[in-house]
Amino acid sequence: ASIEKGGSETISFELRVLPSASEGAHTLAFALSYSDPVSGGRYETQTEYSIVVLQKPQLGYDEVRLPETIVSGESFTLPVCVYNTGFTPLFNVRCALSCDGLISSSAFLGNLQPQQSEDKTITVFATTLSGSQKYGETYGSMEITYEDAEGEQHYESVSLRMTIQEPQKQTDEEKEREQKKIEEQKTLSQWWVSLLIGIAAIALLVSMIVIGKFSRMMRMK
Repeated sequence: ASIEKGGSETISFELRVLPSASEGAHTLAFALSYSDPVSGGRYETQTEYSIVVLQKPQLGYDEVRLPETIVSGESFTLPVCVYNTGFTPLFNVRCALSCDGLISSSAFLGNLQPQQSEDKTITVFATTLSGSQKYGETYGSMEITYEDAEGEQHYESVSLRMTIQEPQKQTDEEKEREQKKIEEQKTLSQWWVSLLIGIAAIALLVSMIVIGKFSRMMRMK
């Protein structure tokens, strides 16, 4: 209500940053009004303060799931989709698969602005397990890393599992059937080549006959 000459008073304001507030510098304006009981005059002054708002990074992603089984030596594709669900940009978003017996490259999704998404497809090749048992269940994870506006790195991890099967060995009978099929295809290809050559030769002969007859008719005229 009043402050004595030479006195002071402390006033506190409780401020709350809304979850939807944009990230960056914001200006807070404080106005002070007072009256002089001697002169009866009323006065007002205003001061501005700057405050920087930082939003907590928030990231979402589609469910990552490996095939239940894969035969060693085969490959498959693994789609990944990441969402920036917060109100601050995400930088250097990367997805990397780490699983024993699987070889793949990482997926670099770059920078994601708020409410933006990005998707990539990772090609995965199945080999053998690193232990004494070459085939069977394997466990790993999909690591999603990104940086916030302050350069701090964040991690998200998804646990994964699958079974790597031993490739079936080809029997002598299967090898013989495969070789026979290759020879049949080779014979069929050669037959088609011979047929095309024969057709081309006949067409050339017919063309020569037609040209010869046409030339005789022209001479007779």
